Amino acid sequence: MQKEVSLEPWSERNIPEIAALWNRNFPEAFHVTEFWLMKKTVQDGDLFVPGTLALRGENGIVAAVATKISDGILPEYHRAAWLSSLVTDADCRRRGFGGFLYRRAEAELKKSGVRTVIAGGEMHNFFSGIPEPEPETERFFQSLGFVLNDARHYDLSADVSRIDFDRVGVPMNETPDFVTGPATERDFPEMRRFFDREFPGRWKFEVMRHLESGGDPGEILLLRRGREVCGFCKVHVNHDERNGEFNPQLGKSWGALGPIGISAAVRGRGLGARLLRDALKHLQRGGARNVNIDWTVLKDFYGQFGFQPWRTYLAAYKEL
Repeated sequence: MQKEVSLEPWSERNIPEIAALWNRNFPEAFHVTEFWLMKKTVQDGDLFVPGTLALRGENGIVAAVATKISDGILPEYHRAAWLSSLVTDADCRRRGFGGFLYRRAEAELKKSGVRTVIAGGEMHNFFSGIPEPEPETERFFQSLGFVLNDARHYDLSADVSRIDFDRVGVPMNETPDFVTGPATERDFPEMRRFFDREFPGRWKFEVMRHLESGGDPGEILLLRRGREVCGFCKVHVNHDERNGEFNPQLGKSWGALGPIGISAAVRGRGLGARLLRDALKHLQRGGARNVNIDWTVLKDFYGQFGFQPWRTYLAAYKEL
């Protein structure tokens, strides 16, 4: 490390500086508020403090790295950690600061027993991979030893207040045997059986954690056939302008949709499109405007409903 910089941990005190650094150097679509940066880092119980560091120069913080560990929550993440974010000020690049910070964090992760580092995609993530990957960025991660995926994935958005979802012209199953509606507490046992059978990993964990922590059951829409749960979709509308989404572009009354999935036994019958249509109409009725669908490769499918990519990512990981 060069003499003109010093290391310090992330804290409530330096969050404003890190947010300013972040917003100067990431594209506008990835800008954060101080509220969301604090909530998803310093206040996140998964934050790995020894591997979450900032470099301070003469004129303030010039680089920052954040890492997280959620050990024990799911078998697929055993001995894994996430590189939540890594940013270096444009004026200080090609001086080794980013590589130094990452390697310092990696050494701490390795000492804690981590054997795989994943770029983005943690439970309360800002990015689901390397954001807006360009050749220089890809070369940088490869120089650190990361293996990069071949294909991009996306966050999608649409202003659902402007779309008539009954006229999108997408073929779907309209049989009255299936009904979409919000979950209630009496659905919980059948929901657990559904997730154990169909989506026993991260999707089950995220939905059940939402419910068990006091989240609104009405934010889980269920596709039912009688009492049988055949599909689900998690939805949310935020009307709180003060604590708006971490990208201010979504504005007031932003919405989120996903994850979404249906039972293997009823796939290929137009029910996925039906459930998506019903979920989007539900968000409309709830007053949502700009809706985000994150972390998907299905841009053509969702494009039929008016959604377009607004953030692009590349998955990457490193075995230690």
